[in-house]
Amino acid sequence: MTSTRWRVRPPSERLFWASSLAALAVAGMLAAERFADQTVVPGAAGSGCDAASVDWGYEVELSPGTGSYSLAGARFDHVPEGCAGQQAVIFYRDDEEVQHRSSVVLSPGVVDHLDRDVWTAHTLTAASWGIVAGT
Repeated sequence: MTSTRWRVRPPSERLFWASSLAALAVAGMLAAERFADQTVVPGAAGSGCDAASVDWGYEVELSPGTGSYSLAGARFDHVPEGCAGQQAVIFYRDDEEVQHRSSVVLSPGVVDHLDRDVWTAHTLTAASWGIVAGT
């Protein structure tokens, strides 16, 4: 009696989308860390806001304009009391440069939804944010 084994692999399309989502997550974490390390916003130190304690993430959607996943916004889930009410600026990037800049007032649950024209025109792969000086 002979036995035949089949090795089943996920379809290449699934692997592509899974790796794309993982790459978005890693790129976002690195971009946020780079922004925090390289950018000192004057006035933010005295504001009582510890930006590192803000929990935030991406809104990601499949873009009909580019055919790939793209950042469609940013969500701020946990905002400490010292950061609530502070104005923040968010920079959305593709692989090469900043494609859009948004501004939000930080509060728990605030979501910055990009206009459809912005996130469908570019494959946005990273975002970073910081407190606006003097807020």
